[in-house]
Amino acid sequence: MQELNIPSTLAECGVDKESFKKELDEMADIAFNDQCTGTNPRMPLVSEIKEIYLEAFGEKI
Repeated sequence: MQELNIPSTLAECGVDKESFKKELDEMADIAFNDQCTGTNPRMPLVSEIKEIYLEAFGEKI
């Protein structure tokens, strides 16, 4: 991604930190309740989904 100059985080893509924080809980709930989540080898906790989103954002919030 660096070689091609492609942003590697949501923050680098211009996602506003405050907007992201405001929507984080709802995004995690939606992901948890998505029918595809149940097909994972292990059912994630909502808190684990939030951690994944935070990593994708790429910045301490």
